[in-house]
Amino acid sequence: NNDGVKVHIKFFDSEKLERFDLENEMDLLNGSMNLFIEVVNDLTDGKVPKGMENIPSANVIITSMSLFWKIYNSYDNYLNIPSAVFNTYAYLMYHCELYNDGIYFSKIAFEIDSSSSHMATIGEGYYLIGNFTKAFSYFSNAIEYDEKNNSFDEEHILNYIKSAFEIKNLRSIQNGIDLLKANFKENNKIEIFEKKLKEISSVSQDFKCAECGYIPKKSQEFC
Repeated sequence: NNDGVKVHIKFFDSEKLERFDLENEMDLLNGSMNLFIEVVNDLTDGKVPKGMENIPSANVIITSMSLFWKIYNSYDNYLNIPSAVFNTYAYLMYHCELYNDGIYFSKIAFEIDSSSSHMATIGEGYYLIGNFTKAFSYFSNAIEYDEKNNSFDEEHILNYIKSAFEIKNLRSIQNGIDLLKANFKENNKIEIFEKKLKEISSVSQDFKCAECGYIPKKSQEFC
């Protein structure tokens, strides 16, 4: 597409499209989806996938990508594919530093299942490309989803705080710290965040917006 994202890839073997037969190979398809998710999760966590110790990581990545597209091409409607498959592929793209690709497919995951985890995956992509304002927006929405469901995710809060630091939204930084204290009080980054917030606050009080706690750049106005 216009962003250079490969939105659809097809692999052929002897002129036959590689895909699973949904009528006769559902068990094989489900097993392949589970394997794909497991392998990519290990890759992105810095682990060597089980049973692939002697395979170069580049080959594991290529095999994982081809398996994803085999799964994708098995369906006439991509919206029928489990959202976790797209979310996992997004992380594979981030791992390969194909950030726009990751954002694109994480948005498909969210289209299928509007969960806070998929919202946060989108935010991670924008954070990686340095668009901290958009990243903060998605992380904020993920936090709102979690609050409504009364089920907080520690990683969502950490990302929310990190992006708030990037845009110097002091009120949101404090809100994130309060959420960590209330739900994950053993997190060892609380003290670090508090110290960093105190340092920023001590030199920023004269410039901070009284409404939202945001410190605008010279070219910006208060909200």
